[in-house]
Amino acid sequence: MKDLVGKTFGEWTVLKFDKFIQKIRVEYRYKLSSYKINLPYWICRCSCGRERSVAERNLTNTSHCGHRIINKTHGLSRTPEYIVWNSMQHRCKKDNIRCKDYFGRGIKVCQFLNESVINFLSIIGKRPNKSYDLDRINNDGHYSCGKCEECIKNNWPLNIRWLPFEDNLRNQRPTELEICGTTKSCYEWALEYKALRESQLMNKYIL
Repeated sequence: MKDLVGKTFGEWTVLKFDKFIQKIRVEYRYKLSSYKINLPYWICRCSCGRERSVAERNLTNTSHCGHRIINKTHGLSRTPEYIVWNSMQHRCKKDNIRCKDYFGRGIKVCQFLNESVINFLSIIGKRPNKSYDLDRINNDGHYSCGKCEECIKNNWPLNIRWLPFEDNLRNQRPTELEICGTTKSCYEWALEYKALRESQLMNKYIL
């Protein structure tokens, strides 16, 4: 009998030998015959914490004690914050359409923020409302939390915050857009859209 103490099989970890249990094996190969065998049983601990005596031959057939496997995902994939966090990651990749504005300028996402959306929320919190967007305090700095190992090593301060959309455009590098033959900065277009939106809401209220 091999010593299995300390070995793992699926989610089982063998703790110690338990006992032999005698079983009757029946064969029908050429003629009906039967004989007794001693099966070794081991005390094993499942990843969920339960301990159970398991037959040695079953260790490779059953991966765990039968506990319900709980989905451990964060459950935030449909939230606005997840969409912002995901966009933050992608805009700093080499294959992004705006590579020259982020990856090309050496802008990175720090290790802590890049790891998960939960880490991202622990630093910046939930978005106040739909009119807010993610902003870098220093437009030439990284998306950094200021406290992880990478940030401390490179002296990166906290450089993210929620900011109203119009103010976020004001903080960006000068970018001009041409719409219907008219060229204005992004901030000017945002102000014009805001004024138009307020006018439409006022007319709707009056009517």
